[in-house]
Amino acid sequence: MRVLTFNVLCPEYKRVDGGGRESDDVDAALERQGRVLDLIASDAPDVLCVQEFWHADEKVRGLWLERLEQSGYEVRWTPRTGGRCDGLPTAGR
Repeated sequence: MRVLTFNVLCPEYKRVDGGGRESDDVDAALERQGRVLDLIASDAPDVLCVQEFWHADEKVRGLWLERLEQSGYEVRWTPRTGGRCDGLPTAGR
């Protein structure tokens, strides 16, 4: 069984040049998330666990769900406690 786990750095926490956050530019956040998904697809783990996933953004959540389901994963989401914007997706096939 191959397991892949890592921290994807939630766009709400990622600072960019100019003092803003990556979440201020959803297109930039989606681009980076797409590259993360490409990495996951190239490694093809049986189980995937991700920290600091930006679950509060519907576009990002939709991108992940679409790409993971197309690759045959069943996905479960666990938001972080305390109303924070990130959480943990766990996927397996």
